[in-house]
Amino acid sequence: MCPVDKECVKKSLEAGDRVKDRLRTRFSALSKTSPSFEYQGSVVANTQIKGASDIDLLVINEQSFFWDSTEIKKEWETARANVPVPPNAYKLKRLIDLPSYSGSATDDIAKQRKICEDCLASAYGDCDISNGKSIRILNKSLDQKVDVVNCLWFDNADSVKNDKRYPYRGVKIFDKSKNSWMTEDFPFIKIDLMNKRDKVTNGHYKEMIRLIKTLKTDVGGCDELSSFDIYSVLYLMPQSDYAARSGSDLVFALEFFLREFASDRTRADTMKQLDCNELIFKNKDLKFSAFKSIYSDLRMLCEALRNAERTRVVFG
Repeated sequence: MCPVDKECVKKSLEAGDRVKDRLRTRFSALSKTSPSFEYQGSVVANTQIKGASDIDLLVINEQSFFWDSTEIKKEWETARANVPVPPNAYKLKRLIDLPSYSGSATDDIAKQRKICEDCLASAYGDCDISNGKSIRILNKSLDQKVDVVNCLWFDNADSVKNDKRYPYRGVKIFDKSKNSWMTEDFPFIKIDLMNKRDKVTNGHYKEMIRLIKTLKTDVGGCDELSSFDIYSVLYLMPQSDYAARSGSDLVFALEFFLREFASDRTRADTMKQLDCNELIFKNKDLKFSAFKSIYSDLRMLCEALRNAERTRVVFG
C-alpha cells in the first residue's frame, strides 16, 4: 500500500519528458505552434503501483479552446441582475464577447495527432497508434510506457472566475477513431480533491487505492474498472471509518465498506463518480463484475490476515 520508490517515479517522469522534448522539436521543425503539455493520472496523483502504471501526457492544442457556453451565459445573466454586479462575473462577460474561432478545432487536433503519431512512430520501435484516445509508446531503455493524449482546454464558469488557473481548467480529449470529442474532463480538480482527502486521512486514502489497484492487477481481466472508478468508489468511504486506522485494521475497514455494495447491486448502482453525477455501475454489468472479482480477492486477503493474527496470538 506504500508509494512506489522515488526512482520509479523519476523514470516515469523522465520517459514523459523525453516524449515532450521530441514533440517540441518536431513541431518547431515544422514551424508549427507548439502545444502545451501536462501530466495526469496515477504518477502525478501518487497512486501508481510498481510495474502496472503508465504516465499520461496531455498534448494540448493552444489554437483554440472549448467553453461551457450554456452554463457561463446563464451564470452571467444571473450575476448581471445583482447590484452591484460581482467583480468576477465580468470575467464571464469578457469570454462571452470573444470573437468565435474562425478555424476548425477538430481539423486542428486531427493534424496535431498525426504529427504526434509520425514523430513518435519514427522514434520508438514500440508505438501503438491504433487507440482512438491515445498514442502509447514504450521507452525500452527506461522500461516505461507513456500514453500521449491529444486535447484542447475546456473552461466552465469556475475556471473562468478563477482566471483559468490550476486546478480549475478542464480538457476535451480528441477521439481519432470517431473524429470527434469525448466528454469534457477535469483531471486536475480530481487530483486536487484526492490530495486533500489523502491529507486529512493521514495518507490512508491513497494507501487503499494502491491496494485495490494491486488486487486488480493480480486478479486480471478487470480492465472495465478504471483507476478513476477506484478513486471514486473509495472517495465515498466515510473518512471517520479509516482516518485513524492503519495496517490490517485499514484493510478490514475497507472490506467492510465495500461488502455492502458488492453484495447489493441496487446499492452499488447509486455510487457516483468523483466530482460529477455520472453513475459508476448503473447499466455496466462488466464493470460491476470486475468490482466483485476484486472484492472477492480483498475478502480472501482479510481472511489470510485474520488467520495470521490468530497464529501469532497462539504461537507468539
